Amino acid sequence: MATDRRPSRIGVIGGGIAGLIAARDLAAAGADVLLLESSERLGGRIRREELDGMHIDIGAESFATRGGGVEELLADLGLQDALVRPAPLGAWVVEQRSGSGRDGAAHAVPLPSAGAIGIPAEPLSRASRRALGLVGALRASIEPLLPHSIGQGSSSVAELVRARLGRRVLDRLVRPVALGVYSADPADLDISAVSGLASAFARRGSSSPQRSSCEAAAPPPDPRSPASASAWPAWWMP
Repeated sequence: MATDRRPSRIGVIGGGIAGLIAARDLAAAGADVLLLESSERLGGRIRREELDGMHIDIGAESFATRGGGVEELLADLGLQDALVRPAPLGAWVVEQRSGSGRDGAAHAVPLPSAGAIGIPAEPLSRASRRALGLVGALRASIEPLLPHSIGQGSSSVAELVRARLGRRVLDRLVRPVALGVYSADPADLDISAVSGLASAFARRGSSSPQRSSCEAAAPPPDPRSPASASAWPAWWMP
């Protein structure tokens, strides 16, 4: 006897990017999906706001082109013509430093050539010294010489970076990048959330005097494309 197979009814809680993707995939698989969102808008942290008369993107305004998964999704959604390649002007980080006024002064510097999550690829470079100061750059440069036991057992990105590379790398580079990329403080970010970081530390430790275990976590860039692209209108790009 034939049975009447009705589609599964599934509820997805949260209309951020993850929730929207999950709901879309479930619907494509034939499920009857109910998306639940407490706010008046979808998109989660990704939204456009007005600041001093200028429209800016809040949250992730770009994506890594490595792997091609996001570009495939945008093409499937018919948004490939909206992609904007960023101008190769580099990135800057802004850190709130204490000791200058009641709330501290904002200090902006160019982001040094970085590996995973803002960790400097060349700690003693001019850009790294500008961002970290000489003391911070020297502290980061000795990372390959540290025993592998230092940082072992760290549960968060902040713990690992502070132990291996020092507080200045954490506060001046990794924290601003983590807040911008993951919308999370590195103290709340599990090491496994950063692609390759945990495996690189476990695999390399302090075995290489030329390159730190944390720096080794970043996969090589794709020479065919820029580091990131934007799906937002061209007014955002310089």
